[in-house]
Amino acid sequence: GVLRTNGVDLEFICARPVPANSLSLTPSDVSLKVDLSSAAVWGVDPGLRDAFVAVDGNHQERHKIRTTTTAEYYQLAGFNKATITRRKIGSLNLFNAAAIYIFNNFLIKKQQTLSEISKRLITGSRKYDPTRHMVIEDSNKKWKQLSLGDGPEESNKPVVLAFGAAMFGNLRGNVPAPTKVVKDSLIKFARERNKKVPTYVVMIDEYLTSQICPRCQTRTTSNEKNSSGLKIHPVLKCSTCDTRWNRGHMASMNIRSVFLYIAQNNNNRPKVFRRTYSLILTYILYNI
Repeated sequence: GVLRTNGVDLEFICARPVPANSLSLTPSDVSLKVDLSSAAVWGVDPGLRDAFVAVDGNHQERHKIRTTTTAEYYQLAGFNKATITRRKIGSLNLFNAAAIYIFNNFLIKKQQTLSEISKRLITGSRKYDPTRHMVIEDSNKKWKQLSLGDGPEESNKPVVLAFGAAMFGNLRGNVPAPTKVVKDSLIKFARERNKKVPTYVVMIDEYLTSQICPRCQTRTTSNEKNSSGLKIHPVLKCSTCDTRWNRGHMASMNIRSVFLYIAQNNNNRPKVFRRTYSLILTYILYNI
């Protein structure tokens, strides 16, 4: 702290210490704290229609996909309730009753929803409980049984979330995406879990992650079109390997691969995902 005076008054200036946990970690820092080969590394892609899409593998192996849509978030948090009783609050008792109702049905519900979403992604909660549904695999069918949810051993593994650092506005006709509150909830949940099991959230630049094909590593993807010739935003097709991708699924796999590459190469991005000097210079000049 600092003590300052003008000869008459005294002023105490105290600097608030910054907790070590609040400092941003780089992928290389995390690789020194956790063995990434044995940890569960998730690539998380935030979006508008989907609050996030997360994967724990790449295109060469079977992997889990966990997602929560924006509509599901608003539904679970109670924002879509249409049976709210609107009463006059002319008296203090009616005002207190209305405030208690709002607190019980909105604030607490929102906190519970964010906690549940964090558990779904990091530890695998009831939404991904394999005992809830019985799926029978048929060898003649194209689609195979999905990977099982987290068991006791899986839920106690170190977890690293490579979270896409995206900045986007709102699309017309869509409700605002809860990206910031979900990200803050994941960071808070990770800090609490980190006291027992190593858990980290690392922000990754999303540059080109939704444009480069994970299979052939080329920027040759474009939107599929419907029968009317209109582009289908969530569906991309690679003209090189002729693979169709879900945009969020593809981006989350790329975010995960970028994180792993950066962690092993002293915080340097893969060449295909690097920003060129001309783009950086244009961005700087535009923001001066």
